[in-house]
Amino acid sequence: GIALILIGFLLITLSVIMPLLKGKSRSRVSGGGVILVGPFPIIIGTRDVVKAMIVATLFFMIVMVIIVILNLMAAL
Repeated sequence: GIALILIGFLLITLSVIMPLLKGKSRSRVSGGGVILVGPFPIIIGTRDVVKAMIVATLFFMIVMVIIVILNLMAAL
């Protein structure tokens, strides 16, 4: 668990530092994120990214449901 947190911090730090090292240039910034509140996703981001975030969220929610079902079946 702690390793995943450290990897997350490292990725965030690199994503902030890398554009600063490249210098100033005109570019379009896009981004997004998903916040899961219980079974309800709150998806934020630019228009282009939101579609991909919806698909990714649905995929991961389905995977998690399958994992929970398999764990329940293994416990029986």
